[in-house]
Amino acid sequence: ALLAIASMVALNACTQQKGTVPQPLSAYTLQTRSERTAQPQKIYVANANSNSIKAYALDGSQTKPTITAAIDIPFGIAVDAAGKIYVANAGNNTITTYAADGRQTSPTITVHESNPDFGVQDVAVDAHGTIYVLDGSDGQGGDVKTYNADGSPGTLNFVVTTSNWPEFLAVDANGKIYVSVYFIDNNGPGAVYSFSPAGKRTVPTLHPLWPWGIAIGPQGNIYVASGPGVAAYTPDGKPTQPRIRDRDRFGNGLAYGIAVDSRGYVYAANCASSPCGTVTTYDAAGKRTKPTITKGLAHPVDVAVH
Repeated sequence: ALLAIASMVALNACTQQKGTVPQPLSAYTLQTRSERTAQPQKIYVANANSNSIKAYALDGSQTKPTITAAIDIPFGIAVDAAGKIYVANAGNNTITTYAADGRQTSPTITVHESNPDFGVQDVAVDAHGTIYVLDGSDGQGGDVKTYNADGSPGTLNFVVTTSNWPEFLAVDANGKIYVSVYFIDNNGPGAVYSFSPAGKRTVPTLHPLWPWGIAIGPQGNIYVASGPGVAAYTPDGKPTQPRIRDRDRFGNGLAYGIAVDSRGYVYAANCASSPCGTVTTYDAAGKRTKPTITKGLAHPVDVAVH
């Protein structure tokens, strides 16, 4: 994990009521079109070292599009229900958007940072087209702000933490926001904080070891890439299956950015350890399955499916 920290730092240098409980599981019966799809058609990978987004078929073969226009150290990627692609560019603090065929489209958002040392970390989009942006800096904390579908500033802007380093975010079907924070008090194992749609801290707070990427899976379950692999939790914060323990020879988890499809299949961009350079797939039980992607990857830090 320490190797991953060093590499992330190097790249960045180039780069309603408190206590609200989660909604009951029945609230997740209304899902986006993407979540209702039996399985995705494409896997999208953000390559931080080649300034590109690469697309792959479900058999692992590279396919169109390959996106390079306006990409500058892509740290985060999201795809909405209509197939529109959103990229968080850590190199120039922008969110760029693309049609499903790879053509750059609107909006392009220049993120105005509240702290000059902050940089864009991740992006998410909800079923209504609201764009969520996470930014921050090592040891200085970070915040989440929203933008409307046309790129104009939204009404939500809140502080995640004033120290440590927020890494990834995800938004569930109810508008609840989850943010992973790699360090707590600069020496603890990290946590995943949850926030109400109004940006207020709520429950649960999750405690996977060294949390990285976050994804929302079937029934609103929360998946977190962590030091030992990938952990899953119910919406009320209870550990659940699968528990993926895919590690390198030093015992460090591989997954950095992750995505989960409606079947519960997990897609992991493996860059939390060294060597960095694969995307692996796991079935709903957490067993490694096809595809494993290696072609065309250059520091794959995040993954999305549609």
